[in-house]
Amino acid sequence: MPLSVPGQPTIKIEEPQIKQEDISSSAVIGNDNSILRRELSVPEWEDQAAPKEVPITDCTKEKRITNNRNQVTAQENYAVATETPVETKDDVITNNRDSVPAEENPAINEDEQARPPNAELLAAYKCLFRTYYGKTPAIDTKNINVALGQMEAIIGVAELYGSIPVVRPHLGNCLLQFGRDVHEAILKDPPRWLQLSLYLENGPIFKEAAVHIIGNLGYWPWSTVQVKDLPDDLITLLQEKVDNMKRLIGDVERTLFTISINVEGEETLLAPTNKKTINTWYVEQLWKQWFTRYVSQDEAPKPTGRADGAKYRAIAKGDDVYLPLETVMNHIKALREPTRLTEVDKQGIEEDLKMIKAFAQKQVQLLCVNKSMLSIEETGIKHLTCASVDDFDISWVNQGGSRVEE
Repeated sequence: MPLSVPGQPTIKIEEPQIKQEDISSSAVIGNDNSILRRELSVPEWEDQAAPKEVPITDCTKEKRITNNRNQVTAQENYAVATETPVETKDDVITNNRDSVPAEENPAINEDEQARPPNAELLAAYKCLFRTYYGKTPAIDTKNINVALGQMEAIIGVAELYGSIPVVRPHLGNCLLQFGRDVHEAILKDPPRWLQLSLYLENGPIFKEAAVHIIGNLGYWPWSTVQVKDLPDDLITLLQEKVDNMKRLIGDVERTLFTISINVEGEETLLAPTNKKTINTWYVEQLWKQWFTRYVSQDEAPKPTGRADGAKYRAIAKGDDVYLPLETVMNHIKALREPTRLTEVDKQGIEEDLKMIKAFAQKQVQLLCVNKSMLSIEETGIKHLTCASVDDFDISWVNQGGSRVEE
């Protein structure tokens, strides 16, 4: 279009001629040509020199397309590299766990990592599954200690699945095969067997174990099961039985400490000047001195338990089992010197000693009753076994319910 200005020659501005090749190239390149055209346009500032025109027509169609793709690829790579990833909940937990020191991170603590089950546990599960199908569990029938450990493992697994009633008859039948060995094993560790009897609801085992525990008068020399591991009502029962036994011991000892012999219906006087009863008085004093020393000696319980039962059982036997007649005679002879003992004196001393021993023998009878299934002489039991544990003391018999959860 021609532009006319007064007083100036006419200037004709012609639109640039775009070749068909350039039009097709621009259509392919798209927005990139507009960027390129802005870079080749002349700036608007008057003081800035116009850059040299860059010939576009020198580049072939293929080169322009290649450059365009490279540029787009570079921009996409930059966007991916600079993009901020969005943290998910799992990523935050993982990052926080990694930042915790190993010794404070329970997830990587070696002691708490899953470990494969041992052979004993696997055997317990196998026995439990056998009982589900009515089969006898594989329990040792020769060694009672091994069998006890196996039964405890089976009970531990069965308790997890509420299957104590299922395994109870099978384990009870296994114990019947050991006979007397069961009672001897109970003597060695009564609390452990007492706890087992609660799961098996086995009355004989419960009574036998309770007798030995009560007979130790509150002393607890066993380490396998502690008092706190037993049910509260059972602890109360045992404590009541111990208190009753201590009261009985106190009554018996009080009577024996005050023992005396009546001569012609009168109590002997504590006066050695009375020639009529002097020998009887000596017998009384010698017996009381022996009883005081014998009862008070070794009061501290042994690691294996108390020995109170052995003292009273010796008194219950009488005769020359303790304080023999010859020993008493020698003491009285030494005390009566230079007076010599006549045959009448010796006969009187012997009768007095027998009379005191017979009286003491009757007083300790209740303490010497054996409620255990074992023989005192054969097994050498030292503690008392006179505690009476009846059926009404057993929870599942008296109340119809067990002390353990099934």
